[in-house]
Amino acid sequence: MMGNSFLHLMCTVHENIEVTDTISKLSGVMESISVTGVYDCIVKTENMTREDVNSLILTSIRPIHITQCSYCA
Repeated sequence: MMGNSFLHLMCTVHENIEVTDTISKLSGVMESISVTGVYDCIVKTENMTREDVNSLILTSIRPIHITQCSYCA
């Protein structure tokens, strides 16, 4: 089933702005926002299956200064 997901990312120290800008350009990403608190960046995806989101995380997001990622669909 396709739908929207929210990814909660923890970035390498002082990399959240760069990460947010880079992720916002990825296919399937609707919005990427830098935040303060437990997480450094929140990403909204649209029209993606759970498998597509997992693939996005593993192949495109984790290599970009990400130390931890969790999501809810």
